[in-house]
Amino acid sequence: MIKLDLKKIDMEYTFNACADGITDKKEQKRYNQSLPELINLADEYVDLGEQGLLYKIPALSKENSDKPVVGSIHSDELKELYNYYMVKRPVGRKAYDKIMATAQERCPFCGGIGNPRNLDHYLPKKHFPLFSITPHNLIPSCRDCNMDGKGTRYAKQLEKQIIHPYLDNFIFFNSQWVFAEYKEGQPGEINYYVSAPEQWGEHDKSRVEEHFRAFELARIYGRVASSHLGELLPQLNSMSEQFPDEPELIARILLKPVIESIEFKNHWKRVMYQAIIKNLQI
Repeated sequence: MIKLDLKKIDMEYTFNACADGITDKKEQKRYNQSLPELINLADEYVDLGEQGLLYKIPALSKENSDKPVVGSIHSDELKELYNYYMVKRPVGRKAYDKIMATAQERCPFCGGIGNPRNLDHYLPKKHFPLFSITPHNLIPSCRDCNMDGKGTRYAKQLEKQIIHPYLDNFIFFNSQWVFAEYKEGQPGEINYYVSAPEQWGEHDKSRVEEHFRAFELARIYGRVASSHLGELLPQLNSMSEQFPDEPELIARILLKPVIESIEFKNHWKRVMYQAIIKNLQI
């Protein structure tokens, strides 16, 4: 929903930040020997992500879970690099916080409604331990999107992939595919839905529908819109009384400036104001 940029945060940076917390030099050397392979895997991850093909990466099979997965490093040790050395150790935590800062306090999955609380593994580390500390696999996420929306699920088909904030095509971020209808009442109702651009391919259309469904954006957007509607309607009603035959004037003064000020195409408020303008039958 919101495009993020990792800038100079790469696999070597996050790995070194985590490995620096390993006090046993022999163990640290053992981990360091796996770095070249981990960098190659991270590069492959980025290449597939930019093509929208992360679903092709196989999950770790149960029969291989107790074997080394990269060099002499086991899957549990890779998970521990994240759980302990990245999350809890001071040097690793700097890398963690640096990735968190890319979101600028807006959860990219729900379009900024939630405030990111932790890093979510786009490919869950339970099933994809090789990418436990791969920076492009770590997405700043609010609690609702991390725990209730995505959880440990992952796509096994192209059209089931949720939008990747770092790697996915700009069409998902620069095109509007969330719309809404406004039903008048006390206080009224805003209903959100997906309508992808007609020229999009069927897989891309399916992906935004999956993203919208997985994160329950109709419910979440509807909740915040309902709250805001209570503030907006008194202004709208007051202007309607002053200018009963000039809905275009009302839209130009009260509604369009908000739409034009929000760059994010699928922002709940921008879409909501569009729906109200349409209801005014301008």
